[in-house]
Amino acid sequence: MSVQSDVNKLPFTKEFLDAAFPEIANAEPTDETIDIADAVRDNGGEPIRIATVNIDGKWYPSLFYTIADYALAEAGKEWPKESIANNGADDAEGAVKEMVQAAINSDAERAIELLPPDEMGAMHDAGPALLEEMGPAPRTQVEVTKLETDVTDASTGGMKVMLSEVEVVAEGETYNVKKDGDCYTADGEGQSERLCADDFAAEMGNSSMSPEMQQALTNLASGLMKNTGVVATEFDGKWYVSPLRTYTELGLSAMSDLTPEDVIALITQS
Repeated sequence: MSVQSDVNKLPFTKEFLDAAFPEIANAEPTDETIDIADAVRDNGGEPIRIATVNIDGKWYPSLFYTIADYALAEAGKEWPKESIANNGADDAEGAVKEMVQAAINSDAERAIELLPPDEMGAMHDAGPALLEEMGPAPRTQVEVTKLETDVTDASTGGMKVMLSEVEVVAEGETYNVKKDGDCYTADGEGQSERLCADDFAAEMGNSSMSPEMQQALTNLASGLMKNTGVVATEFDGKWYVSPLRTYTELGLSAMSDLTPEDVIALITQS
């Protein structure tokens, strides 16, 4: 197997590479060959296992199935004979609400049911072994009594569900968090606190921070607080929560209010 790398072909400007990766910015291209027989020998004679999946009659290597296959092999377990069912919600908002409740209830099986079967099929198929390994989880005395969201198209596909207000009851106490632009107001235990992008940036920085860094952190916090949400996708008429798209969308949200000058400030002064 041949592995070639050339940092000059990365889709970044030279200014960004010099600031972010000065040690490799001027590195020469590399070309390395790995002998699979040597890798197998170093692995005690065990072959390199790569899981594949069949989609519409064609076979493809799968990263997640490969990870799950190695995890099961390491634990000395076989692949389960049955999978955790695909059991999505009727809409994107409902999928996120049910996932929140499943997380609060420590209901791992329901959480896996709400993962997209096309993206996270390995979790559905390996899920029973995972649940057996985890054992029964303690139930929490927390109830979501109110959950309001705003739903928009996600940059990564699907729908982005953003929190506008949530209310939970825990041990007889009611807690409420409400969004207002790039600010959040939290009420509970007789107290109220408001957190905005400027406050968040101040928490992340310090008194010696340059004005450019302060502005960059403020813009970063603003993008996160205004645009962060959970991405849900549709599969066979049901909606599921996508961790991969949510993670990607989070990065896009963080960058949404940043300027090129902000990026350089964050890299060079952090």
